Amino acid sequence: MISVAYICWYFLDSVKADLTIFRRFSVFKGKVMWYDGPQMKLVNSKENPPLPQIILASQSPRRRQILESLGLSFASFSPDVEEVNPTAHNIDDLIQENAYRKALKVSQTVTRSTDIVVAADTLVLVDGVVVTKPESPEDGRFILKTFSGRAQTVVSGLVLFSHYYGIRKSTVKTEILFHDLNDQQIDEYLLTKEPYDKAGAYAVQGLGALFIKKMEGSYTNAMGFPLEQFLRELNALTQIPLYRFFQ
Repeated sequence: MISVAYICWYFLDSVKADLTIFRRFSVFKGKVMWYDGPQMKLVNSKENPPLPQIILASQSPRRRQILESLGLSFASFSPDVEEVNPTAHNIDDLIQENAYRKALKVSQTVTRSTDIVVAADTLVLVDGVVVTKPESPEDGRFILKTFSGRAQTVVSGLVLFSHYYGIRKSTVKTEILFHDLNDQQIDEYLLTKEPYDKAGAYAVQGLGALFIKKMEGSYTNAMGFPLEQFLRELNALTQIPLYRFFQ
C-alpha cells in the first residue's frame, strides 16, 4: 500500500449557489496529487491544479467567432434560462443578472471544479431605452432612422464563474455615433441579412460599419463580447499568466 504523508479534505462553497464542492489533495514524496469532482478523479500530479477549461455559455456565432479568432481552446453550450425583464431592473443590474444566470446554468454541467464558464449579456440603448432586434424590415427601418446622426450605447455584462476559482463580474460600455443616414442607405441595407438577428439592426463588423462616424470603447464589445475585458478577468480570476492558455 502506498504511504501518504497526509490527506486533507475540505470544501469550498460556490459563490451565490447552493452547491458544495468537495476537493481532495494528497502529498506523496513531496508532490501534490490533485483530485477533483464528486468521484475524486485524479486530474493533476503537479503542484498546481490543471489549466482550466474555458466554457462559453452561449451559442452566439459572433461570440464563438471572437474566441476562435484568439486560437483559444474552449467549449460552448447554450444555456436554457429565463432572462430578466428589461423594464423591471436597472440596466447594469439586468445584464449582470442575465449573464450570471447563463453562467450558473452551464456551471451545473461541468466535469471539473476548475472549469471556467464565461457568459455575456449585451444590450443596445439609445437615450437610455433598450433597442431590440428587428422582426421585420419596417422594424429595422424605424431603428436605423432613430439611430441616424445620434449616439447609442452598447453595454455588456460579463461573468466568469468557477466552482474552484470563484466569480468575476464586470460591465463594459461602448459609445457609438452614427452618420446621418438617408432613406436609400437604409433601404439598401435592409435588403441584406445583417440587420435581422442583431440588437440595433446593424452589424459593426459588417456592412453596418459604414454607418459609424465615431466609436469610443471596445470594438469587440460592440460585436457582443468584450474580449479585452474577458482576458483581464480571466487573469484576475485565476492568477494564471495568460500565455499559458495559448500554448
